[in-house]
Amino acid sequence: MREWMQKLPASWPYVASIALTKGFSLLTIPLLANVMAQEDYGRLDVVVSFMEFLGLVFAMGLADTLFRFASIEENGHARRQVAAEIIGTGVLLALLLGVVVQLAVPLFLRVMPLEFGEGAIRAGFLAATVSGLIALPLAWLRLQGRPFNFLLFTAARGLFLAVSTIVVALCGLGVEAILYSNAAVDALIALAILVSMVRETGISFRLAAFRRTVTYGLPLVGGSLAMFALGACDRWFLVASVPAAALAYYAVATKLALAAPLLMQPFSLWWLAQRIVILEREDGLAESARHVGAGFAILITSAVAITLAGPLFIHWTMPADYLRATDYLPFLVAVMVLNETNTLVNVGVYRRSHSFLVLMINATAALVALAGYALLIPAHGISAAIGVTLFAQTIRFGLFLFFGRKAAPISYPFRNAAILAGFAVLIVYAAPAPPHDGALLLFIMIALPCLLGAAHMLGLIALPIAEGKRVLPRLAARVQP
Repeated sequence: MREWMQKLPASWPYVASIALTKGFSLLTIPLLANVMAQEDYGRLDVVVSFMEFLGLVFAMGLADTLFRFASIEENGHARRQVAAEIIGTGVLLALLLGVVVQLAVPLFLRVMPLEFGEGAIRAGFLAATVSGLIALPLAWLRLQGRPFNFLLFTAARGLFLAVSTIVVALCGLGVEAILYSNAAVDALIALAILVSMVRETGISFRLAAFRRTVTYGLPLVGGSLAMFALGACDRWFLVASVPAAALAYYAVATKLALAAPLLMQPFSLWWLAQRIVILEREDGLAESARHVGAGFAILITSAVAITLAGPLFIHWTMPADYLRATDYLPFLVAVMVLNETNTLVNVGVYRRSHSFLVLMINATAALVALAGYALLIPAHGISAAIGVTLFAQTIRFGLFLFFGRKAAPISYPFRNAAILAGFAVLIVYAAPAPPHDGALLLFIMIALPCLLGAAHMLGLIALPIAEGKRVLPRLAARVQP
């Protein structure tokens, strides 16, 4: 555990960028809930989910392609040339796919009963087009070791999006105006950061580089879309099956659940970069098991904190009707816990020399989810969406363990992790609910230290308790006459 904590100072700008992005997103939740009708809030969430889908398509795995091919170039000129060719490919793809998406807007409006104007949807899809390009220059900043520039652009984008949303909402301009304002902000940020990168690398187009980028990027897009199917496309099925107000409650619960892994982000940044290195060490299997146990303990603690604090956040900042979102929150947090647990135990699959198996596992889970959504959501609504997602994530977990066992036969601390998870469930079940806010605050202050203590006793995480035992006798000896 100490190893990744020692790496935290170097990675804090990336951690801060994640925290700021999620923080700005959380800031807009109560504001929109207070000034917008629940039906509009629910429909807006559906449009945003489709924009996320398009953003993944337009990203085309460009950032990962840059890491793959530019990072191996030791010569600075050669690295800039690779980056310039990837920029050229990205801009061309954005133009081509952007035109196709704009032509498809009338079809989208016929399929999705959202009651939004065509112009607003076009603006939203334009924002998705340019947001896919933003990831490439951000990846270049990371590759060049400029974390503070990365933080600056990320924070600026999050801040401007939040401010524009707040101003438009407070002025009562409606949901469509939010889509227009967000499109303008994303276009300006994308232009600024792309120009900054092009000044350094230039921009060029070469057919061979285009083929290489598309060939490498398409499987990555497929994997990203598979993960999207497990996280956001349930709204597309829900919009025709549940009232728009229920979509609003579900959207609020989902956004709060996304904050569940927040405390784990510093560990995740370190683990994803070091897991293969650790596995290759002499005692790599045992060391990997220890790190996974520590990560799971942090994840469970963060998840319980969000589950307990979420009702307080809703009660203090939103209309009373939104307390219905707390019915979904614990189960959506469980989905996030399963998703993050998969990133802890998938090292064996990623140790292989190809990424096909990762794509196959994610695609299998996504197909299970899509089939479940189509079959069960029309009859059972939101409950079916949550249940199907949990089931699909569980299948993904099992497949990662099964196919990764040969490459990385790690003895994960499943027994102790299950005990800790069971204790966490008991804590959530025993928690008082609003309007008993004082009792819930006191409960949180007692429950979280108890949960960490349980993780320490189970050997999942090492708290500095033993050091405290050595310090206290020395202090006592000093005060004795």
